[in-house]
Amino acid sequence: METNIKIKKACSLLSKLIISLVLICPNLAHSESENKIIIANGEWYPLISKNLKHFGVLCHIMSEAFAQEGVQVVYKWVPWKRAYKDTQTGNYDATAAWVPTPERKQLFLFSDTMYTNQKVFFHLKNYDFDWKTIADLQGLSIGGAIGYTYGAEFDKAAKEGTLNIQWTKTDKQNFNKLLAKRIQVFPQEVEIGYGYISEFPAEQAKLLIHHPKPLMQTTHHLIFSKKLKKNTKLVQLFNSGLKKLKDSGKYNDFITASRSGKYIQAK
Repeated sequence: METNIKIKKACSLLSKLIISLVLICPNLAHSESENKIIIANGEWYPLISKNLKHFGVLCHIMSEAFAQEGVQVVYKWVPWKRAYKDTQTGNYDATAAWVPTPERKQLFLFSDTMYTNQKVFFHLKNYDFDWKTIADLQGLSIGGAIGYTYGAEFDKAAKEGTLNIQWTKTDKQNFNKLLAKRIQVFPQEVEIGYGYISEFPAEQAKLLIHHPKPLMQTTHHLIFSKKLKKNTKLVQLFNSGLKKLKDSGKYNDFITASRSGKYIQAK
């Protein structure tokens, strides 16, 4: 009986100690060191994914940029909503890759641009396509994915019926329709588009290309919690490493590798 009482008291003391530690150190998911950073990510295939080599091209860029400055990166895989919220509260050091908005700029420290996401028109190489304004698209058979935005001017023209849009549920369906010549052009993000293309047989993939003029573009950034003092220094280190990566030509090499599907393989 006495032994049981001692065990119960010991368990009670241990429980109180654990609760005290949680209250004192609520943000256990971030690193205290300036030589290590914990970045929370979700899935954004084929740019960021735990199932890709180097976790995708954007993680490769982040890892290599920090490596230039002697900082080790650890990735935590969580839903995007949680990555955003828990980075805001300081539970994680940073999260990528986010588009700047006035609200986000109030809540986070933003890195320099780590990636510019461009929506462009994909088409068959043997189709002579050029455009300068939305008016140039009138009369074309254009693919579109339900629920996507393609910029205010394009969306307005589509809604008013001045553009001939064939809507589908998935992006891959639009690439199949391009190959079958059921549509003439299809807007999609460059990297995501080539991610899909790389999954087609080589004889089909080589038939597709994109027009260089962007329909719309957004910059994406690594964002850091303002709750952690060390992040002021980490932003500077990342920006410095990113510049070195771009100046060396490695950044462009990574983007080219992504477009050719070289990250879509076993790690």
